[in-house]
Amino acid sequence: MSDPSHSLAIGPDPGPRTSLVLRSEFRSMPTGLVLEAFVRHVAATGSPETFPGISTTKPPDFGRLGVLVEFHADRAKRSDGNLAPCPICSPHDPQYLHGLLIWCEATAAIYAIGMDCGRKLWKHGRLDQAVADFHQSRTRNAVEEELLERLPQVPAFRAWLNVHLEIARVADRLTSGFRKSAPRVHATIKEAFAHGGQLRLNAGDAAGGGPYTIAGPGFVKHSFGAEARLSRLNTERLEHLDFGDDPLDCIEAIAKIRPIEQTIALKWLRDAGSEAQKVYDHLRDCWAFLDPANMEVLAKWSDTRSAPFRLAAYVQSGRAKVYVYQGKDDWFDRLDGLAAPTPPPRL
Repeated sequence: MSDPSHSLAIGPDPGPRTSLVLRSEFRSMPTGLVLEAFVRHVAATGSPETFPGISTTKPPDFGRLGVLVEFHADRAKRSDGNLAPCPICSPHDPQYLHGLLIWCEATAAIYAIGMDCGRKLWKHGRLDQAVADFHQSRTRNAVEEELLERLPQVPAFRAWLNVHLEIARVADRLTSGFRKSAPRVHATIKEAFAHGGQLRLNAGDAAGGGPYTIAGPGFVKHSFGAEARLSRLNTERLEHLDFGDDPLDCIEAIAKIRPIEQTIALKWLRDAGSEAQKVYDHLRDCWAFLDPANMEVLAKWSDTRSAPFRLAAYVQSGRAKVYVYQGKDDWFDRLDGLAAPTPPPRL
């Protein structure tokens, strides 16, 4: 972009222009500050035709054409309350609110035109192709920007996986063992979580105490498979996306990846982050369920007349115990390796 001599500051809307002016101030396609200033100007005034540096003459129908911004002007903010004039088909009269900011290489100028007006000037789908290129470029830029946000987190995410694979393995063993060894208690707790975690109380018991609310619904979720889920993430693909945590190294890596591969990599990172969050929520539930205070709530509830059975439930000395008196439910397991999970780094 050439160095325009005009100011890009947003000023008061001077109203419709009476003369048509060509301002050849952009020898290359403008980006960055110029486009941001235009968007702010339109948002503030509703008048794209009064943006400093814009041309109001009819654009040429030859030479390279580029779409810079798609915009919507607010009619209520325009000084005349009318639609904006279009330099192609209606340079002095109201024409549009939904428009495009375009650049024409032949005149080194930018123009604000109606969204559909350009088809009257450029034949053979030239404007449609320019619009398609604009949207494709915008999508590609958005993908690259999001990759730049996510890729520096990959090393920390891999470290998180290595720590939580062991926690997940232990959680799987505990949840499976509890379901198999204490099926009646498991079913009762699962039913409670279907009602917000409140263990059922009859009217008499409800008047005497409670409610008895337990935490950790994920502990009784059937066959969650936390270790397998994390193992599927800890693959060569994740290793190949580890370019270190320095953003500059990630920028260099992104530049070497083809656009289609960038899109695939971004989808995989999004999916991996979402799956890791689900596993974290499950592990957090397991940790909450096995909290000694939570076990105490379960034991207190079993002393009420509402409980279908009496049980002992506690966690101590690194071991968990749930035992139903006069029944076959007897779960006793070690908690070695179980630890409080931490949230995964955002991918």
